[in-house]
Amino acid sequence: MQFSDVVAGSYYDQAVGELFDAGIIKGYPDGTYGPGRNVSRAELAVMLQRLRNELLGEGVASSSFSSSVDLGAGSVRFTTSAFSVRENVSSITVSVVRTGGNTGVVSVAYALSGGTASDGPDYTWGGGILNFADGESSKTFTITIRDDTLAEGNETVQLSLSNPLGGVTLGSPSTATLTITDDEASSSSSSSSSSSSSSSSSSSSSSSTASTNSFGFSAYAYEAAETDGSITITVRRLGSTSGGVSVNYATSDGTGTAGTDYTASNGTLTFASGDASKTFTVSLTDDNAIEGNKTVNLTLSSPTGGVALGSPSAVVLTIADNEIVTFGAGSYKFSQATYQATEESGSVTVYVQRVGGTVGSSDLQYATSNGSAVAGTDYVATSGTLTFLPGESKKAFSVPLLSDILSDPEEQVNLTISNPTASATLGSPSTAVITIYE
Repeated sequence: MQFSDVVAGSYYDQAVGELFDAGIIKGYPDGTYGPGRNVSRAELAVMLQRLRNELLGEGVASSSFSSSVDLGAGSVRFTTSAFSVRENVSSITVSVVRTGGNTGVVSVAYALSGGTASDGPDYTWGGGILNFADGESSKTFTITIRDDTLAEGNETVQLSLSNPLGGVTLGSPSTATLTITDDEASSSSSSSSSSSSSSSSSSSSSSSTASTNSFGFSAYAYEAAETDGSITITVRRLGSTSGGVSVNYATSDGTGTAGTDYTASNGTLTFASGDASKTFTVSLTDDNAIEGNKTVNLTLSSPTGGVALGSPSAVVLTIADNEIVTFGAGSYKFSQATYQATEESGSVTVYVQRVGGTVGSSDLQYATSNGSAVAGTDYVATSGTLTFLPGESKKAFSVPLLSDILSDPEEQVNLTISNPTASATLGSPSTAVITIYE
């Protein structure tokens, strides 16, 4: 849906988009929002009810909003599924919020990939990791925008959040589209791509799904015991493998310290024509101290040959302290028991974790089934096998969502994982639910 009377780039454009994505405003049947119209008491009551339901859905207790109530680590999400910036503006600041609780230190990775814009000519990639301190509820990152003199029309960049750590989960939206408005294009073409509607959200999902020719890590997280000595990290080239290309990799301190817990590593992976994957090694340091698990940040940057950075391009390696944990084949579980999305989101990314050890390669089957949602009408039935290589501790699969014209307040899709191999077991939760909101 696109509000025909909301002007792209206006001072209220992003606010309207956020409230629409949250389901608090719906607009009028003729496809307009009516920014200059008065709001009746009846309309106000309906919007307040939707706001209350949104807060309850984020875990806010209905009986008390006291800051003394521990609501947990919460979830992180973009403030809207669509951002917009003119190309003659030097940068845009993107907000990520933590809702439903802000207890504990947590982090989430962010990345830019795909779309019709190109890293370098149109923007400068700015992937990385956002660290939220205890009690902190918002973070931002900045994307540098590059102006040119070409009349090439509006271009898009896909934004994504991944790899939540510290007990925090991914909220919705965890993907978004940034539209870079061409200042050489005519005003009519510029205004035809308003950023405040579900059509932007849908295009984000479809573009992300169709995105090709990108670099990404083989997993969303890695884990190794400090006694392992080293861990091999795989980087994949997705899409076409024609032509020689390269990408840089680097480690940086999380809670682990280079020289004490691991050996800093950085360099360039060169892919010859036909190469689909390359690896690099991170050396680990064993000690006798009881100091808990440590983390190391891994990032990709500066891809060449027209290849983009895909997702994930920033992940975390956890070094397990062998003095306090037993490290074996591990067990599998969903990263969370419930996932939420609107039907306009296009898809839901579901994460599966391997905990308690990542020794050896292991496979795991996943599948969807009908709850109150119906395959073929509300979502696309999905099943398959996730393969975890040694050291890989987090993988993902996507469930495509379908938009219909029926008024269904919410529907559920059931998720299951089963049949782990190579001595791995099933942990909890091994079942989960996707709730699809209208």
